[in-house]
Amino acid sequence: MIDKHCFYKYGSVALSCLFFLMLTATMTLRESEQSKTKQPLKIFKKQNVSVKTEQNTTRVIFLPPPPLETPKVKKANIQRSATTIRQQFDNDIKQAKTSKRKHPQKVRKVLKPTVGYNSKYSQANSLKKFKETQPIQMRNYEGQQKKRTTREIKPAIKVNTLEKGRVLLKKLEYGKGPQVEVSWPKELAQKQELYSVFTKCFGMKTAGLNSSNQLFVKSSGGNRALTLNMDTTSGFIREIHGDISRGERDEIIQIEQKHPYQTFESFVRIFPRHVDASLLQGLHLVLGDVFSKAKQINASYRLNGYDVEVSQISADTQIFPGSFHLRKHARKC
Repeated sequence: MIDKHCFYKYGSVALSCLFFLMLTATMTLRESEQSKTKQPLKIFKKQNVSVKTEQNTTRVIFLPPPPLETPKVKKANIQRSATTIRQQFDNDIKQAKTSKRKHPQKVRKVLKPTVGYNSKYSQANSLKKFKETQPIQMRNYEGQQKKRTTREIKPAIKVNTLEKGRVLLKKLEYGKGPQVEVSWPKELAQKQELYSVFTKCFGMKTAGLNSSNQLFVKSSGGNRALTLNMDTTSGFIREIHGDISRGERDEIIQIEQKHPYQTFESFVRIFPRHVDASLLQGLHLVLGDVFSKAKQINASYRLNGYDVEVSQISADTQIFPGSFHLRKHARKC
């Protein structure tokens, strides 16, 4: 029993010593951990402000400043703006209606003509007069053709014989008979075409006329006048006036260069004898007996392919329908 009591006594002492050692070990570990945590506080203490107490120091933590408040952007209320615009539009319509009611339009009085003034020039009387003079007849013309009111265009007359024309040309050369004038087209392009056809197909020549009534052409020698053969050349010459074609202008320049010592009063066109005979023969066919009685005969040239047609014939103030073709000088044109 004594041995057991001693065993328990020494065992309890050993356990208490062991417990004391364990307690001291844990205390030393805690102090070592506290010393490790206190080192950065000391460094922080040098840089920042710290609160000291007599026994230990307290840790101070500085928080960053709060972020700046961003202004909230109010979203445009589309529906609200639409409603305001609509209300404004409705208000404008109402205002316009009220203004119309306040200021009504003035009613204009229609003045009626008097009975005495209207009786003579009334519409009823004019219609009545029209019905009396030109009655309207409504009939059914099924199966019937309408009558043509337009004048049928007659074909150009062909001059076959020149007997009458030669006689008339002889009279004109002696100053007897009417004054004949045939005009050219107004457009320059048509004048150029007519000039080329007249020179190539009808034997027309352009000549300069001086004060001594002498003719000079580009084919004659320098300062030599043209001697006319009255058997082949017509004495019915035409004076050139107005705008002329480019080809004829070039021919006039050549005449002036070929005959520099001549002063020309005008430039004329010369035709073969049978061309002017066909012209007078055609005019006599269209005019008839009026040709010999007329004082002034007018006509105009019109180019139809390589054929020259004389149309728009008039004697004094009377216009005659009909046209004819001039006879060509050359067989091949």
